[in-house]
Amino acid sequence: MQNENVLQIRLCRIPDIDYVTASANIACLHGRVVVEMAQFSDKKGSIYLPDKVAANDRSDVGVVLSAGKDTGLESGDCVLVRPYDGSWRTAFAAGSYNAKGEVRMYGCFGRSQGEVELYDWSDSVLAILESDLSMTPLKRNLLVKRDPTVTRDGNIYLPDETVYRTNIGTVVKVGRDCELSPGTRVIYHPQAMLEVDQIDGDPDLGICSEDAIEAILTIDEVALAA
Repeated sequence: MQNENVLQIRLCRIPDIDYVTASANIACLHGRVVVEMAQFSDKKGSIYLPDKVAANDRSDVGVVLSAGKDTGLESGDCVLVRPYDGSWRTAFAAGSYNAKGEVRMYGCFGRSQGEVELYDWSDSVLAILESDLSMTPLKRNLLVKRDPTVTRDGNIYLPDETVYRTNIGTVVKVGRDCELSPGTRVIYHPQAMLEVDQIDGDPDLGICSEDAIEAILTIDEVALAA
């Protein structure tokens, strides 16, 4: 089994964003969501970070400013988003609203391998995030507790370069349009899984679309191993 090569979503506390003023000045069509992202610091202590390092250290959490009625989202919802998706705006203003952070639009057209495509908002806006950092996946997204990283073979610890995951996990929470249920054991595609940086000290949580589930384990794994 190859090592995972996944993106990591970075969490932060819910940011203080003036979504009330924003929602009075911005309206969305069906399938559109506008989010102001949490701001991040570009320095550690008194040391300014290089641009690439600062970008990797940013949060992937934002507050909904406006959303189409069909999305089920409301202004003020704190959401977890897929890194690098959406149409981005800086120094964004609308009427009396002036964004402090970056604003992203979802459910819009974008480019993929040179082709312009329409991306569904729920491919990018993955979950609602509560004040305690618990999350509720949206639409066809799943929160999965991945089986722990395999670090040893018997009594022998593996070198770092051979540590791996089995790409098996247990569904913890599901979006409203999912067919799977919490507690289901699944095999997932590793590159479609987004790591969520630790919640309550748990390094094994991830979020993905139900499309990333390759198979369901329907028999006793212990019996199978025997």
